[in-house]
Amino acid sequence: MKTTRRTFLVGAAAASLPVTAGACVDVTAIQAEAAAPATVAENPDLLAAYARLQDARAELHAAKDALEWIADEWRHRWPLAPEELLGGSNANRGSRTDGAERDIVGRYLVRDTSSLRKRFTDRQRQETPSACFFVTSQRDAAETLQELRKRTPRGRNEKALAKSRADLNAAIERYEHKLALAQEYEAKTASLRKAAGVAAAKGRINDAETRMAVISSEISKLPAFTHEGLVIKADAIRASGIFEALRRSEGVVPEMARFIEQVVAMGGRVSV
Repeated sequence: MKTTRRTFLVGAAAASLPVTAGACVDVTAIQAEAAAPATVAENPDLLAAYARLQDARAELHAAKDALEWIADEWRHRWPLAPEELLGGSNANRGSRTDGAERDIVGRYLVRDTSSLRKRFTDRQRQETPSACFFVTSQRDAAETLQELRKRTPRGRNEKALAKSRADLNAAIERYEHKLALAQEYEAKTASLRKAAGVAAAKGRINDAETRMAVISSEISKLPAFTHEGLVIKADAIRASGIFEALRRSEGVVPEMARFIEQVVAMGGRVSV
């Protein structure tokens, strides 16, 4: 048996007792107590809360899988924005991403550029085989059209004035066409999203994430009685998403988050 401070003290106590039958009984009791492992029960409220967190985590995975199924199931029916509505490329990069073309569930849509004969030259199509574009919305087209209709053609002479008037009329016609295309495109995509149940699927994900956040907060306030309980509390912090948010940051709080993340990794999965 491995000698520990506790077993050493027990042995010393036994050696100091009188050698009598009663003393032998007392020594045996002390040794039995020393040999028995100390068992501490984990906080039952903490275990119950963690079980609920696991249920919420499973629901979140299921909700995300359901949204992924919608993306796959409806991909072949999802229309690409008309080429006339396409703006600049690389809409999925940089600080401004609003207005980017997206799929039915709202993810960036990176399209093949080989069919874009009006938008790209042959060289551009070869250099950029795929790209995510900004799309002119119905609102943008209507606002631009309104501005164009307010403009007054200008020119220093009749020839220049005639050209200015013709250019303005052409721009107005172009944006009238864009507005019609945008209205049709947005109506169709909105109809498909509704038919596919995208809003409900995203709402399910949001509900699961909210539930996980609430339970994680509850777990953070419950005391842990064992190592297992500490791992549970660390796992609850991980479930809150703080590790992802702080992983690339610097400072005391991110360092603490990384430490807690390592505790969870070393602790393994907790059974409840």
